[in-house]
Parts: sequence; structure tokens; C-alpha cells
Amino acid sequence: MLKFVETIVGAAIASIVLMIAASCTNIRPTRLPDPPPPIVRPAEYAFGDTIAALDNRAAGSAQDLLRPTYGRGDELSLLAPAGTDFAVLARWYEARAQETGWRPVEDFTARLGRGRHGIAYASGQQAFALIWIDATAADGSRPVTMIRFGEPD
Repeated sequence: MLKFVETIVGAAIASIVLMIAASCTNIRPTRLPDPPPPIVRPAEYAFGDTIAALDNRAAGSAQDLLRPTYGRGDELSLLAPAGTDFAVLARWYEARAQETGWRPVEDFTARLGRGRHGIAYASGQQAFALIWIDATAADGSRPVTMIRFGEPD
């Protein structure tokens, strides 16, 4: 009887060790950071109906491109003030993505459609996209949408 109890206890300990080891090796990719200044989260979305419609279609295109692989993405509306250099923003993300092992989603901007721009990176079951449009508000600002796919709950 003692031998039987030792076997069960040993099996239970081995199972616990295996579960701990498995949870330690299932490393989730590092989350790419929110955009740097000057990109900000506005208190309210104040771009008007025309720009909002263009912005929504651009975000919808990004969702359509990435959803089949990564599931539905969580969107966050942001604002880029007049004069924002999106090439600098793209390089900023490229450096951070490479540091953490994320890979670019090939031809992402080209597949978004005319007047829409963006960058997207993926790692495992997660993806990240930042989308902006050509249209600007009277003050020169433009909407930017950040979408994260496959984020843990």
C-alpha cells in the first residue's frame, strides 16, 4: 500500500513539474508599445463625418487583412497633430519590433487601399497595426487607429 501511495505522489509531483515547465516555456511575445509623442489619445474623436468614414474604412481594411489569421482586433483611436512625420514613426516601430522578434506583415500598406497607410507586425498568434489616412482636419491633424490582435484577455 505504501508503494502505491508513493507512486501516486510521485506522479502528481511529476505532473506539477511538467505543468510549471510548460507554462514557463510558453513565452508570449513582448507587446509592442503605444505610439510615441506626438501621437496622442484624444479626449474625444473630433474629425467629423467625412474623415470618420474614411478612417473607419481604413481600420476595416486592416481588420479584414489580419482577422483571418489573428482574430478580431481591439481598436484604439489616436490623433496625429499637423506635421507628424509618419516615416519617423514607422522607423521607431521597426526598431522596436526587430528588438523583440516581431516581423513585418508584408505589403500591408499596399493592401489597405488608396489614401490609406499603415504598418503592421506579427509574432506568433499576435499582430499589431497602426493605420492612418491622407485626409486631415482643418488644423492639419489626422486620425490614427491602433489595432492589437490576439491579445490575452
